[in-house]
Amino acid sequence: MMLSLFQKKKILVGLILVGIGTIFFLTFFISQKWEENASRRLARYGMNIPGAEQFIITQSSDDYFIAKSKGRMLKVETLEGYSEKQAERYRDEQSMLLEGLYVPQLPPYPEFLMQENACGKKYHPVKRETRHGIFYTLFANDRLGYGVCTDDLIAYRAGLGLLYCPSGKTAIKVEVFTDLNTTQKDMEDFMALFTCIE
Repeated sequence: MMLSLFQKKKILVGLILVGIGTIFFLTFFISQKWEENASRRLARYGMNIPGAEQFIITQSSDDYFIAKSKGRMLKVETLEGYSEKQAERYRDEQSMLLEGLYVPQLPPYPEFLMQENACGKKYHPVKRETRHGIFYTLFANDRLGYGVCTDDLIAYRAGLGLLYCPSGKTAIKVEVFTDLNTTQKDMEDFMALFTCIE
């Protein structure tokens, strides 16, 4: 059985349309996945933040993501399968590391052993406790690092939350970076919004 030229053209056009449809579907599917917002991702970890749907995820892996919205950045790291005791140990270790950046230290040079290097109190992180853990409000440098002790190095107002959601058995480290126009109170209010879905 021979196919006529007309039938061959119909088959070719059909295959081309199926190919275009497949490409369109895959492009749409991939772009939807890429532009997943932080709210949906946090819900998977058993956490909620009002307004998180405004943050679009720009980088992610199974246990980590970075999302951005209007000059703000949200970094979230999750540790799933943690017991409350393990999460408490993780929180204590992370707190000690952070607070250690602000402890007065002697310089390494013998001629200056009587002088201590220390951050002024205005640069120290402010710690708050919540039902789900603790959070700090502090300053960060242009590389998103903490321990900033001079005005000229401050690039961001930051929030660092060390939280635990028992329903998902997940320890969560949340970091928020905003411009310096954000007040200390605004950052505290935002960090206090983090809640676990029960």
